[in-house]
Formats: sequence, structure tokens, C-alpha cells
Amino acid sequence: MLKIQKFHRRIDNIRTDYINKIIAEIVKTKPSHITIEDLNVSGMMKNRHLSKAVASQK
Repeated sequence: MLKIQKFHRRIDNIRTDYINKIIAEIVKTKPSHITIEDLNVSGMMKNRHLSKAVASQK
């Protein structure tokens, strides 16, 4: 069980590191194209087609 937890933690760290590196690269190359979007997450969770995809995001 401990090996599985370590494996999942490692995979999560790899994903997080990749996302952070990509975001940093985008910010450095095209800062004028960055926008922030406010999403109605509770409304999207009520949609049965979107709820699974929304729930899996961090």
C-alpha cells in the first residue's frame, strides 16, 4: 500500500511540475495573451456531461 501511495505522489508531483513549467514558459513568451476566467463550478457540477471532468480537476 505504501508503494502505491509513493507512486501516486510521484506521478502527481511530475504533473504539477510540468504544469508549472508550461505556465512559466507561457508567461515569459506571451504575457499579453493571458486572461483569467471566473467559472461557475457549482453550476458545472450540476451538468451531468461536465461533472466528471470538472470533479477531476484541481
